[in-house]
Amino acid sequence: SIALVWLADRWARAQDGSAFGIIVDHGLRFESADEARVAAEQLRAANIAACIRKVSGIPPENGVPAWARKARYDLLRDAAVERGALHLLLAHHQDDQAETLLLRLARGSGVKGLSGMRGVQPDADLRLLRPLLDFRKAQVAATAEATGWTIADDPSNRATKYARTRIRNALATSSGDTTRLAKTAATLASEDAAIEQAVTRLAVRAATIVPYGLIRLARSLLAAAPAAVSTRLLDRAVRMAGGAESPLRHSRIAR
Repeated sequence: SIALVWLADRWARAQDGSAFGIIVDHGLRFESADEARVAAEQLRAANIAACIRKVSGIPPENGVPAWARKARYDLLRDAAVERGALHLLLAHHQDDQAETLLLRLARGSGVKGLSGMRGVQPDADLRLLRPLLDFRKAQVAATAEATGWTIADDPSNRATKYARTRIRNALATSSGDTTRLAKTAATLASEDAAIEQAVTRLAVRAATIVPYGLIRLARSLLAAAPAAVSTRLLDRAVRMAGGAESPLRHSRIAR
């Protein structure tokens, strides 16, 4: 994130624009408040506007990473919209993409999940951009070090009780080719886009929205469509009727 805000600031100034930093304090460690304050002071000293948003609520006993991720994204989006920003930049890099692919593969995800994170992701009020996805973690870390700014070290990133950390360690010890894995995700993203187009065409023919939020699907048309398309449409319909934000697990919707 340090590398991203430094690069974003340089790029924005060259375009006669400006970047600003949103710092999220999850409150999961005693040191986090001081780390957030130091980060904000560094940005302001470099003439980069910054704000701190603190996560409220009590973390669950299980699923802390997922809880923290949702809370973080919600705060980031809210702060960006309050600022009137059209784009929210996130610092995910190529190694993150490789980890995401393997994590979702282990969970039995379909093409959409295995296509990984997108470089450009439309959201309700803005666009999420991940400009560092093509760069290795070592490159990003070297850029962060070159800024001369203080970089906080979160020990939870090394906690082996989390699946992502175990995958990260396995990639490091096996000299895993993150570049190849990231390219696989990009290929699947292209295939996912083609499936989405087919799903939309099928939805026009097979889906009818009836009063009270019910959705009627033409069974014969779904049965005649490729499974990848019909299950995706069923997923869309279930989420629209039920108000869910995230796609269902591929294994669940397939059943």
